[in-house]
Amino acid sequence: MLTLSQFRESYPLQLECSLATGFSPQTLLRLSAKFSGGDPFSGFLAKTANSPRPIHFLGQDRSLDASVSNLCEISKQIADIEDWLGLSYQAILEKIAGAYNETQISKIFDLQVPSRWEAVSKKELYTLLKELHFWILYINDLDIVRKDICSAKSLYYFLRRQPVAGCQTLADIIVLHHESWDLDEAIYPTLLEHLLLKDSDCILRWVEQPEAVAQFNVRSKVPYQSMWSWLMLSMASRTYGYTSNLWATRTQWKKEGYKLQKDALPAPVFHYYSMPSAELSLGDGDEGMVQSGRRIQLVYNASCLTNYNAMPYEESFVAPLSLLRDRLKAMKVDIREGQVASWHDEHDYIEMPPETGLYAKHVTAAYYATLLPQLIRWAGHPTRMNVGGHLTDPVQFDAYTTLVSEVASANLAVRFGLDRKPCQTSVQRIGNWLDELMPQARFKIVAKASECANRVCQYLFPEER
Repeated sequence: MLTLSQFRESYPLQLECSLATGFSPQTLLRLSAKFSGGDPFSGFLAKTANSPRPIHFLGQDRSLDASVSNLCEISKQIADIEDWLGLSYQAILEKIAGAYNETQISKIFDLQVPSRWEAVSKKELYTLLKELHFWILYINDLDIVRKDICSAKSLYYFLRRQPVAGCQTLADIIVLHHESWDLDEAIYPTLLEHLLLKDSDCILRWVEQPEAVAQFNVRSKVPYQSMWSWLMLSMASRTYGYTSNLWATRTQWKKEGYKLQKDALPAPVFHYYSMPSAELSLGDGDEGMVQSGRRIQLVYNASCLTNYNAMPYEESFVAPLSLLRDRLKAMKVDIREGQVASWHDEHDYIEMPPETGLYAKHVTAAYYATLLPQLIRWAGHPTRMNVGGHLTDPVQFDAYTTLVSEVASANLAVRFGLDRKPCQTSVQRIGNWLDELMPQARFKIVAKASECANRVCQYLFPEER
């Protein structure tokens, strides 16, 4: 785990964390100065959660918040490394991959010219370049560049040119390319109508039996992390009978050499942003109005290709159950032995069956599959995430919190490779509530619940780089 002392002593780590959070190295150093060097860097981020400008790792669903000037400055510095070694960042990654973590760069390359980077360790440079790689893949996937970015230098040239250089965040660059994105936004309601025409109960059918598989972008091989994006792609896949979990925009499929069927139906993925509109990286104040919103991008399943040849599923990135166990311990979740799995909100504890037989703890995954929805309820307690706190009607509160629990549990089951079946009583509660709503209103409710489920999962398992 990265400590603040390690962060302060390593310039490559400062650049890496700057890329990962969208805040400049100077700002991160200044704001973390009052904390002890032994504190974890992630703990410092957590303590800014209630500040006017919280700092957090920019996951894929919030990457539009990234500062353009910050990306430009750091890509320029990494471009200098590319020039120094005469290799692209990808070639550098391949070259240093097999070296020991503590090996200095000067020991890996036959250097002709000295540089400030020669004493940097393999691990420091490797993690920095991998963070840059994340951003290059993400920007390429946004379809805002004519030719794919393949080096730090090409990223720097793209970001420093006008009108891109005048943008504050990646969300602002989207505005420059608003025609295609606005079209995607306009088509979104029609896509929901198509889903309902194909299956009027598609939402409840998904709740009854969620798609237990991650959905991937075919080019970056990165799973779609936003909960609402994952749910919509899973729902479309089930409703239309797709046999692949690989997706891409029309432009991306074309770049890959594929052609879409004429009647191909897209599905939406969502990119969120929420950052101050002024002084994103270097300022001391909190000037400017806060932007908040989302952008919709349409993607097509591999099953919609004219030359589709049963393109196989990509393997999910299954997290070890040890991560789940460690988080339960770190958060000091009160789990008591009882007869049935349940959450006791008045006394703030989870009841679980004995750790023997079917639920043999540390032995079978059944215990954790059963625990997940109760853990979501625990995280939603008013003293933590306060899920459903905006609802006063007890019936709506129960249905909404149940929906959040089922969506979050389904997503975490995929993450940890758990085979979990939804509680039929919970499904009935959700169904009774959704039946009272108009079709379009159902999607709005599920979207809101999905976004809430996303926040709960991030609370339980904070994103780390």
